[in-house]
Amino acid sequence: MSNAIQFTVRSRKATPSFGPPPPASAFTTEPDRAPSVSKPASVNPIPLPDFPAGVDLSTPLLLRNVLPDVAAAVGDIAKYRADHACRPMQSTFADYERMPVEDFGTAMLAGMGWSKGTPIGLSNPQVVEPIEYIRRGERLGLGAQPAPEILEMPSMTGRKRKKNGKESELVDPKTGRTRHVKGLDEVLVEKGRSIQAGDKVHIDKGCHDELTGVVTSVSDRDGTAEVILDSTRRPVRVPISHLSKRVNAQDNTAMHDSHHHRSRRRDVPLKWVVPGITIRIIDKAHKWYNCKGRVYDVASRTHFTVMIEGALIEDLTEYDVETVVADRPGLRLLCVAGPYKGQCCTLYRRMVDRGKAKVDLDNGDRVKCDLDHVTEFANNKN
Repeated sequence: MSNAIQFTVRSRKATPSFGPPPPASAFTTEPDRAPSVSKPASVNPIPLPDFPAGVDLSTPLLLRNVLPDVAAAVGDIAKYRADHACRPMQSTFADYERMPVEDFGTAMLAGMGWSKGTPIGLSNPQVVEPIEYIRRGERLGLGAQPAPEILEMPSMTGRKRKKNGKESELVDPKTGRTRHVKGLDEVLVEKGRSIQAGDKVHIDKGCHDELTGVVTSVSDRDGTAEVILDSTRRPVRVPISHLSKRVNAQDNTAMHDSHHHRSRRRDVPLKWVVPGITIRIIDKAHKWYNCKGRVYDVASRTHFTVMIEGALIEDLTEYDVETVVADRPGLRLLCVAGPYKGQCCTLYRRMVDRGKAKVDLDNGDRVKCDLDHVTEFANNKN
Protein backbone atom coordinates (compact mmCIF):
# COMPACT_ATOMS: atom_id res chain seq x y z
CA MET A 1 0.00 0.00 0.00
CA SER A 2 1.41 3.29 -1.01
CA ASN A 3 1.74 6.07 1.56
CA ALA A 4 1.42 8.88 -1.12
CA ILE A 5 -1.60 11.05 -0.80
CA GLN A 6 -3.04 12.54 -3.94
CA PHE A 7 -4.86 15.90 -3.91
CA THR A 8 -7.12 17.09 -6.71
CA VAL A 9 -7.43 20.92 -7.14
CA ARG A 10 -10.45 22.20 -8.94
CA SER A 11 -11.22 25.80 -9.90
CA ARG A 12 -14.28 27.32 -8.46
CA LYS A 13 -15.87 30.71 -8.29
CA ALA A 14 -15.25 32.74 -5.17
CA THR A 15 -18.38 32.94 -3.01
CA PRO A 16 -18.93 34.52 0.39
CA SER A 17 -18.39 32.17 3.30
CA PHE A 18 -21.75 33.08 4.75
CA GLY A 19 -23.68 32.36 1.55
CA PRO A 20 -25.29 29.12 0.48
CA PRO A 21 -23.02 26.39 -0.85
CA PRO A 22 -22.20 26.66 -4.54
CA PRO A 23 -24.00 24.42 -6.94
CA ALA A 24 -22.35 21.38 -8.39
CA SER A 25 -22.02 23.08 -11.74
CA ALA A 26 -19.58 25.57 -10.18
CA PHE A 27 -16.91 22.94 -9.98
CA THR A 28 -15.30 22.03 -13.29
CA THR A 29 -12.18 20.37 -14.49
CA GLU A 30 -11.89 22.60 -17.61
CA PRO A 31 -8.97 25.02 -17.79
CA ASP A 32 -9.47 28.77 -17.08
CA ARG A 33 -10.78 30.91 -19.94
CA ALA A 34 -10.22 34.55 -20.62
CA PRO A 35 -13.12 36.78 -19.63
CA SER A 36 -15.37 37.76 -22.46
CA VAL A 37 -15.45 41.45 -23.45
CA SER A 38 -18.66 42.94 -24.75
CA LYS A 39 -18.41 44.73 -28.09
CA PRO A 40 -19.30 48.47 -28.02
CA ALA A 41 -22.21 49.75 -29.97
CA SER A 42 -21.41 50.76 -33.54
CA VAL A 43 -20.46 54.52 -33.93
CA ASN A 44 -20.98 56.39 -37.18
CA PRO A 45 -17.56 57.51 -38.54
CA ILE A 46 -16.86 61.27 -39.10
CA PRO A 47 -17.35 62.04 -42.77
CA LEU A 48 -14.23 63.29 -44.51
CA PRO A 49 -14.37 66.38 -46.74
CA ASP A 50 -14.50 65.95 -50.47
CA PHE A 51 -10.95 66.62 -51.59
CA PRO A 52 -9.98 67.04 -55.23
CA ALA A 53 -8.14 64.27 -56.92
CA GLY A 54 -4.69 63.75 -55.48
CA VAL A 55 -5.45 65.66 -52.24
CA ASP A 56 -5.98 64.02 -48.86
CA LEU A 57 -5.44 64.73 -45.18
CA SER A 58 -1.68 64.45 -45.57
CA THR A 59 -1.64 67.33 -48.07
CA PRO A 60 -0.48 70.68 -46.53
CA LEU A 61 -3.26 73.13 -45.76
CA LEU A 62 -2.13 75.74 -48.29
CA LEU A 63 -2.07 73.18 -51.08
CA ARG A 64 -5.56 71.97 -50.20
CA ASN A 65 -6.99 75.46 -50.74
CA VAL A 66 -5.43 76.05 -54.13
CA LEU A 67 -8.08 77.13 -56.61
CA PRO A 68 -8.74 74.46 -59.25
CA ASP A 69 -8.35 76.97 -62.08
CA VAL A 70 -4.96 78.06 -60.82
CA ALA A 71 -3.79 74.49 -60.23
CA ALA A 72 -4.87 73.43 -63.69
CA ALA A 73 -3.20 76.35 -65.43
CA VAL A 74 0.10 75.66 -67.18
CA GLY A 75 2.81 78.28 -67.10
CA ASP A 76 3.40 81.28 -64.88
CA ILE A 77 1.45 83.69 -67.09
CA ALA A 78 -1.59 81.42 -67.24
CA LYS A 79 -1.51 80.88 -63.46
CA TYR A 80 -1.24 84.63 -62.87
CA ARG A 81 -4.22 85.33 -65.12
CA ALA A 82 -6.29 82.59 -63.50
CA ASP A 83 -5.42 83.86 -60.03
CA HIS A 84 -6.13 87.47 -61.03
CA ALA A 85 -9.55 86.51 -62.42
CA CYS A 86 -10.54 85.01 -59.06
CA ARG A 87 -9.60 88.11 -57.06
CA PRO A 88 -12.28 90.57 -55.87
CA MET A 89 -12.61 93.98 -57.45
CA GLN A 90 -10.39 96.76 -56.15
CA SER A 91 -11.96 99.09 -53.58
CA THR A 92 -13.00 102.52 -54.80
CA PHE A 93 -13.31 105.88 -53.06
CA ALA A 94 -17.06 105.30 -52.88
CA ASP A 95 -16.43 102.23 -50.71
CA TYR A 96 -14.45 104.28 -48.22
CA GLU A 97 -17.12 106.98 -48.19
CA ARG A 98 -19.75 104.38 -47.35
CA MET A 99 -17.57 103.04 -44.51
CA PRO A 100 -15.04 105.64 -43.27
CA VAL A 101 -12.09 104.54 -41.17
CA GLU A 102 -13.56 106.26 -38.10
CA ASP A 103 -16.62 104.02 -38.28
CA PHE A 104 -14.60 100.85 -37.77
CA GLY A 105 -13.88 101.67 -34.12
CA THR A 106 -17.44 102.89 -33.60
CA ALA A 107 -18.80 99.64 -35.00
CA MET A 108 -16.57 97.59 -32.70
CA LEU A 109 -17.72 99.54 -29.63
CA ALA A 110 -21.34 99.29 -30.72
CA GLY A 111 -20.95 95.54 -31.01
CA MET A 112 -19.82 95.47 -27.38
CA GLY A 113 -22.93 97.35 -26.24
CA TRP A 114 -21.75 100.96 -26.40
CA SER A 115 -23.88 103.81 -27.68
CA LYS A 116 -23.10 107.51 -27.84
CA GLY A 117 -24.17 109.52 -24.81
CA THR A 118 -24.77 106.52 -22.53
CA PRO A 119 -22.47 105.40 -19.69
CA ILE A 120 -20.22 102.38 -20.14
CA GLY A 121 -20.91 99.42 -17.88
CA LEU A 122 -23.90 98.30 -15.82
CA SER A 123 -22.97 100.06 -12.57
CA ASN A 124 -21.68 103.37 -13.96
CA PRO A 125 -24.33 106.07 -13.44
CA GLN A 126 -22.81 108.78 -15.67
CA VAL A 127 -20.74 109.32 -18.80
CA VAL A 128 -17.01 109.60 -18.02
CA GLU A 129 -15.17 112.27 -20.00
CA PRO A 130 -11.91 111.03 -21.57
CA ILE A 131 -8.72 112.57 -20.23
CA GLU A 132 -5.37 113.22 -21.88
CA TYR A 133 -2.06 112.85 -20.06
CA ILE A 134 0.21 115.84 -20.51
CA ARG A 135 3.32 114.89 -22.40
CA ARG A 136 6.73 115.77 -20.98
CA GLY A 137 9.36 117.63 -22.94
CA GLU A 138 10.60 116.21 -26.19
CA ARG A 139 12.88 113.19 -25.53
CA LEU A 140 12.74 113.97 -21.81
CA GLY A 141 12.48 110.75 -19.80
CA LEU A 142 11.13 110.33 -16.29
CA GLY A 143 13.32 112.16 -13.79
CA ALA A 144 15.43 113.85 -16.49
CA GLN A 145 15.99 117.58 -16.57
CA PRO A 146 16.22 119.80 -19.67
CA ALA A 147 19.62 120.87 -20.94
CA PRO A 148 21.11 123.83 -19.05
CA GLU A 149 20.72 127.30 -20.48
CA ILE A 150 23.83 129.40 -21.13
CA LEU A 151 23.65 132.78 -19.44
CA GLU A 152 25.09 135.73 -21.36
CA MET A 153 27.17 137.10 -18.46
CA PRO A 154 30.91 137.01 -17.72
CA SER A 155 32.35 134.84 -14.98
CA MET A 156 35.64 134.90 -13.06
CA THR A 157 37.09 132.19 -15.27
CA GLY A 158 36.04 133.84 -18.50
CA ARG A 159 33.61 131.04 -19.36
CA LYS A 160 29.91 131.43 -19.88
CA ARG A 161 27.82 130.42 -16.91
CA LYS A 162 25.17 127.77 -17.14
CA LYS A 163 21.80 127.78 -15.49
CA ASN A 164 20.09 124.50 -14.64
CA GLY A 165 17.18 123.86 -16.93
CA LYS A 166 13.70 123.52 -15.53
CA GLU A 167 10.94 121.35 -16.86
CA SER A 168 8.03 123.34 -18.17
CA GLU A 169 4.76 123.01 -16.26
CA LEU A 170 1.24 123.45 -17.56
CA VAL A 171 -1.16 125.20 -15.24
CA ASP A 172 -4.85 125.90 -15.17
CA PRO A 173 -5.35 129.54 -16.27
CA LYS A 174 -8.19 129.98 -13.75
CA THR A 175 -6.68 128.45 -10.61
CA GLY A 176 -2.95 128.58 -11.43
CA ARG A 177 -2.45 124.99 -10.23
CA THR A 178 -0.13 122.59 -12.04
CA ARG A 179 -1.97 119.95 -14.07
CA HIS A 180 -0.72 116.57 -15.29
CA VAL A 181 -3.94 115.51 -17.01
CA LYS A 182 -6.59 117.50 -18.82
CA GLY A 183 -9.85 117.06 -20.62
CA LEU A 184 -9.98 116.94 -24.38
CA ASP A 185 -11.48 120.44 -24.58
CA GLU A 186 -9.41 122.08 -21.83
CA VAL A 187 -6.72 124.64 -22.68
CA LEU A 188 -3.76 124.98 -20.32
CA VAL A 189 -0.95 127.53 -20.33
CA GLU A 190 2.72 127.08 -19.50
CA LYS A 191 3.94 128.39 -16.21
CA GLY A 192 6.47 131.19 -16.40
CA ARG A 193 6.57 131.43 -20.21
CA SER A 194 5.95 134.79 -21.83
CA ILE A 195 5.06 133.44 -25.28
CA GLN A 196 2.25 130.90 -25.53
CA ALA A 197 0.45 129.18 -28.38
CA GLY A 198 -2.33 131.50 -29.53
CA ASP A 199 -0.52 134.75 -28.62
CA LYS A 200 -0.50 137.61 -31.10
CA VAL A 201 3.15 138.57 -31.50
CA HIS A 202 5.42 141.05 -33.20
CA ILE A 203 8.74 139.90 -34.71
CA ASP A 204 11.49 142.24 -33.54
CA LYS A 205 14.62 140.69 -35.10
CA GLY A 206 15.78 138.45 -37.91
CA CYS A 207 14.81 138.19 -41.54
CA HIS A 208 11.09 138.47 -40.69
CA ASP A 209 11.42 141.54 -38.49
CA GLU A 210 8.58 144.08 -38.27
CA LEU A 211 6.00 141.42 -39.18
CA THR A 212 3.09 140.31 -37.02
CA GLY A 213 1.38 136.98 -36.60
CA VAL A 214 -0.13 134.39 -34.27
CA VAL A 215 1.88 131.70 -32.46
CA THR A 216 0.66 128.19 -33.24
CA SER A 217 3.26 126.09 -31.39
CA VAL A 218 6.35 126.51 -29.22
CA SER A 219 9.33 124.11 -29.19
CA ASP A 220 11.34 123.80 -25.98
CA ARG A 221 14.10 121.79 -27.64
CA ASP A 222 15.40 124.49 -29.98
CA GLY A 223 13.75 127.55 -28.42
CA THR A 224 11.70 128.47 -31.49
CA ALA A 225 8.05 129.15 -32.20
CA GLU A 226 5.93 128.63 -35.28
CA VAL A 227 4.13 131.82 -36.29
CA ILE A 228 1.37 132.25 -38.86
CA LEU A 229 2.05 135.62 -40.50
CA ASP A 230 -0.87 138.01 -40.77
CA SER A 231 0.20 139.22 -44.21
CA THR A 232 0.54 135.84 -45.94
CA ARG A 233 -1.25 133.38 -43.63
CA ARG A 234 1.79 131.12 -44.00
CA PRO A 235 3.90 129.61 -41.18
CA VAL A 236 7.47 130.62 -40.39
CA ARG A 237 9.73 129.46 -37.54
CA VAL A 238 11.25 132.21 -35.42
CA PRO A 239 13.41 132.13 -32.24
CA ILE A 240 11.37 132.96 -29.16
CA SER A 241 13.87 135.66 -28.22
CA HIS A 242 12.92 137.54 -31.43
CA LEU A 243 9.23 137.73 -30.45
CA SER A 244 7.27 140.10 -28.30
CA LYS A 245 3.59 140.29 -27.56
CA ARG A 246 1.86 142.54 -30.01
CA VAL A 247 0.90 146.10 -29.16
CA ASN A 248 -1.99 147.56 -31.13
CA ALA A 249 0.11 150.50 -32.27
CA GLN A 250 2.60 148.12 -33.91
CA ASP A 251 0.09 146.27 -36.07
CA ASN A 252 0.32 148.45 -39.16
CA THR A 253 3.86 149.79 -38.73
CA ALA A 254 5.51 147.31 -41.09
CA MET A 255 2.75 147.70 -43.66
CA HIS A 256 3.04 151.46 -43.66
CA ASP A 257 6.85 151.49 -43.85
CA SER A 258 6.99 148.87 -46.59
CA HIS A 259 4.37 150.65 -48.67
CA HIS A 260 6.26 153.94 -48.25
CA HIS A 261 9.52 152.36 -49.48
CA ARG A 262 7.85 150.57 -52.38
CA SER A 263 6.35 153.80 -53.66
CA ARG A 264 9.88 155.19 -54.07
CA ARG A 265 11.15 152.10 -55.93
CA ARG A 266 8.55 151.82 -58.65
CA ASP A 267 10.58 153.45 -61.40
CA VAL A 268 13.96 151.72 -60.90
CA PRO A 269 14.97 149.87 -64.13
CA LEU A 270 15.51 146.09 -64.01
CA LYS A 271 19.17 145.01 -63.84
CA TRP A 272 19.23 141.23 -63.31
CA VAL A 273 15.72 139.75 -63.54
CA VAL A 274 15.16 137.71 -66.71
CA PRO A 275 12.43 135.20 -67.64
CA GLY A 276 12.94 131.61 -66.49
CA ILE A 277 14.81 132.16 -63.22
CA THR A 278 13.56 131.29 -59.74
CA ILE A 279 13.16 134.05 -57.15
CA ARG A 280 11.76 134.51 -53.64
CA ILE A 281 9.47 137.40 -52.69
CA ILE A 282 10.92 139.34 -49.75
CA ASP A 283 8.47 142.25 -49.64
CA LYS A 284 6.97 141.79 -46.15
CA ALA A 285 3.78 143.59 -47.07
CA HIS A 286 3.13 141.32 -50.03
CA LYS A 287 0.57 138.54 -49.90
CA TRP A 288 3.10 136.02 -51.24
CA TYR A 289 5.92 137.00 -48.89
CA ASN A 290 8.62 134.31 -48.44
CA CYS A 291 7.28 132.26 -51.39
CA LYS A 292 9.36 131.05 -54.33
CA GLY A 293 8.26 131.35 -57.93
CA ARG A 294 9.43 131.48 -61.54
CA VAL A 295 9.76 134.70 -63.50
CA TYR A 296 7.11 134.28 -66.18
CA ASP A 297 7.49 137.49 -68.17
CA VAL A 298 9.17 140.89 -68.08
CA ALA A 299 6.28 143.24 -68.72
CA SER A 300 8.26 146.48 -68.85
CA ARG A 301 11.66 147.95 -68.10
CA THR A 302 10.75 148.22 -64.40
CA HIS A 303 8.20 145.45 -63.68
CA PHE A 304 7.83 141.71 -64.26
CA THR A 305 5.41 138.86 -63.62
CA VAL A 306 6.01 135.77 -61.48
CA MET A 307 4.13 132.46 -61.40
CA ILE A 308 3.64 130.95 -57.93
CA GLU A 309 1.57 127.79 -57.41
CA GLY A 310 -0.22 128.34 -60.72
CA ALA A 311 -1.07 131.99 -60.00
CA LEU A 312 0.41 134.95 -61.88
CA ILE A 313 1.76 137.68 -59.62
CA GLU A 314 2.11 140.94 -61.50
CA ASP A 315 3.62 144.35 -60.91
CA LEU A 316 6.77 143.21 -59.07
CA THR A 317 10.12 145.02 -58.98
CA GLU A 318 13.64 143.84 -58.24
CA TYR A 319 13.41 145.32 -54.73
CA ASP A 320 10.57 142.88 -53.96
CA VAL A 321 12.55 139.69 -54.69
CA GLU A 322 15.87 137.92 -54.13
CA THR A 323 17.83 135.09 -55.74
CA VAL A 324 17.36 131.46 -54.69
CA VAL A 325 20.04 128.73 -54.57
CA ALA A 326 19.11 125.39 -53.02
CA ASP A 327 21.79 123.20 -51.41
CA ARG A 328 21.73 120.55 -54.13
CA PRO A 329 24.94 119.83 -56.04
CA GLY A 330 24.39 119.58 -59.76
CA LEU A 331 21.67 122.24 -59.77
CA ARG A 332 21.59 124.37 -62.91
CA LEU A 333 22.12 128.07 -62.21
CA LEU A 334 22.34 131.33 -64.10
CA CYS A 335 24.76 134.10 -63.24
CA VAL A 336 22.64 137.27 -63.09
CA ALA A 337 25.34 139.64 -61.80
CA GLY A 338 29.08 139.88 -61.31
CA PRO A 339 31.91 139.09 -63.75
CA TYR A 340 30.18 135.96 -65.10
CA LYS A 341 26.81 137.58 -65.73
CA GLY A 342 24.78 135.82 -68.40
CA GLN A 343 26.65 132.50 -68.20
CA CYS A 344 25.02 129.21 -67.23
CA CYS A 345 26.70 127.03 -64.63
CA THR A 346 26.22 124.03 -62.33
CA LEU A 347 26.32 124.19 -58.53
CA TYR A 348 29.29 122.40 -56.97
CA ARG A 349 29.03 123.56 -53.36
CA ARG A 350 27.02 126.17 -51.47
CA MET A 351 28.77 127.98 -48.60
CA VAL A 352 26.09 129.91 -46.74
CA ASP A 353 28.37 131.00 -43.89
CA ARG A 354 30.57 132.82 -46.42
CA GLY A 355 27.78 133.92 -48.72
CA LYS A 356 29.53 132.15 -51.60
CA ALA A 357 28.92 129.30 -54.01
CA LYS A 358 31.36 127.19 -56.02
CA VAL A 359 30.03 126.63 -59.51
CA ASP A 360 31.22 124.89 -62.67
CA LEU A 361 30.82 127.03 -65.74
CA ASP A 362 29.82 125.45 -69.02
CA ASN A 363 33.34 126.02 -70.35
CA GLY A 364 34.74 123.73 -67.58
CA ASP A 365 36.09 126.39 -65.20
CA ARG A 366 35.28 126.16 -61.49
CA VAL A 367 34.84 129.58 -59.92
CA LYS A 368 33.42 131.22 -56.80
CA CYS A 369 30.40 133.51 -56.98
CA ASP A 370 28.35 135.47 -54.50
CA LEU A 371 25.06 133.81 -53.68
CA ASP A 372 23.35 137.03 -54.74
CA HIS A 373 24.91 136.74 -58.19
CA VAL A 374 23.44 133.29 -59.10
CA THR A 375 19.96 131.86 -59.02
CA GLU A 376 18.12 128.72 -60.10
CA PHE A 377 16.45 127.99 -63.39
CA ALA A 378 12.81 127.03 -63.06
CA ASN A 379 13.24 124.60 -65.96
CA ASN A 380 15.98 122.74 -64.08
CA LYS A 381 15.79 118.97 -64.72
CA ASN A 382 18.09 117.81 -61.93
